[in-house]
Amino acid sequence: MLATGGERAALLTTLRAWLDHGCSASRAADELYCHRNTVLNRIGRIAELTGPSSECGDARLGRALALRALPYAGPGAGGPEAGPEPTGAEPGPGGP
Repeated sequence: MLATGGERAALLTTLRAWLDHGCSASRAADELYCHRNTVLNRIGRIAELTGPSSECGDARLGRALALRALPYAGPGAGGPEAGPEPTGAEPGPGGP
């Protein structure tokens, strides 16, 4: 479980960047403005907290799906970013 206080947001943000960049620690580090070893350490911490190694394809898929589902899990369960835009919301600047 990733409900470990202050590190939760950093771990979820890192996981999202790492997955979005094809599991590349270097590219995720560039996006997050940190060292690639920091990304690798955080991914290792996630594996420590959640179980299977990040090398396992099934574990990566499971984490990716769980990360994408977080905004829909209800109040207090959301990840580092806001949930989906409410239905009927007005588009922002430059919207449709």
